[in-house]
Amino acid sequence: MKKFVLDCKCIKSKSAFHKACKRVFKLDDYYGENLDALWDMLTERKYLDIKVKNSKNLLINLGDYGQMCLELLMRLNDVNENYRVRIY
Repeated sequence: MKKFVLDCKCIKSKSAFHKACKRVFKLDDYYGENLDALWDMLTERKYLDIKVKNSKNLLINLGDYGQMCLELLMRLNDVNENYRVRIY
């Protein structure tokens, strides 16, 4: 199972969050850089093992949008038994 680490230490904007996701998760060029598109692209995978580091930075820098990002990632745990997301 491929392991992904999303470090939120330097994420200070919505755009920076989506650029980091595109790089870390190796998303296709047509990735729409929004939460719906992120959900669609991640749930197409058979296996996911995601570690989110420095998650507090998303809350500090992005506020409600940061909360929605973290909730989306955590919701992956409920979609597929082969998905594992941990937030630190």
